[in-house]
Amino acid sequence: SPLYLELETNNPIPLEYAYPFVKKQLYGIKGNVELDKFVVQGQLDNFAVNGIGHFTDAGFGVDYFKTEYTFNGEIAFNNDKIEFEEIRLYDKYQTHADFRGYIYHEGLQRFIFNLELHKISNFLVMDTKKGDNELFYGKVFVKDGVADITGSLDKLVINAFASSGAGSSLKVPVTYDSEFGRPDYIRFKGDKEEDGKVNTGLKDMEINLTAYVSEESDVELIFDERVGDIMRGRGSGNLNMVINTDGDFKMYGNYEITEGNYLFTAQNVFNKKFQ
Repeated sequence: SPLYLELETNNPIPLEYAYPFVKKQLYGIKGNVELDKFVVQGQLDNFAVNGIGHFTDAGFGVDYFKTEYTFNGEIAFNNDKIEFEEIRLYDKYQTHADFRGYIYHEGLQRFIFNLELHKISNFLVMDTKKGDNELFYGKVFVKDGVADITGSLDKLVINAFASSGAGSSLKVPVTYDSEFGRPDYIRFKGDKEEDGKVNTGLKDMEINLTAYVSEESDVELIFDERVGDIMRGRGSGNLNMVINTDGDFKMYGNYEITEGNYLFTAQNVFNKKFQ
């Protein structure tokens, strides 16, 4: 007959036990789940798990966006369901966002997510530096918004609506195809449309983001940082950003610049500043 297991304990569970399941997305997992009572029953391929736990000194980092969070709250294990009533995440500035929802599992082996991120208050969602990401980097805060996280670890789906917050600064390095050319993803009205693809390197995730970018946010297009050939601007608009499971990235929408400056340089000989 199949092997049957029954385990009851009040010992804390180290959160680092979860690392093998989320190592592609997260890093620096720390802390414990302090248990009121924790019972595992059933066959090895189909555990039922029951109990209540409380996060203590808990935290993790999101590898792609280089953000780190601490959190607290309660977790409930109910047979094949892990429930989060209201977990508060804190960024390094101690601004916060809450998430709630549940995770279904099959014997603690396959996980299906249904989580919601809400009650966002100027929350840090990206903190990358030059070299972390060849497509874009900087510091991005979400002033307000909501996000749903669904799917499995093999294919996480994130649908989000958000507005950018004060202190956000997005930097986009612009690399040229030739010495005097334009990058293939910059086209003027009237140019022939081409199906150029930009890849983020982010795999096994689908992200659909609708964002309102406010005048509180800075945007920089960096043509040549060595000579200060950078277009800086502030403005507002609605943008849609999509990343598919292969890492292909698309962004579309309208962004109206209300103020900005640009130091145009030509081979470091001719310089002209524009407002």
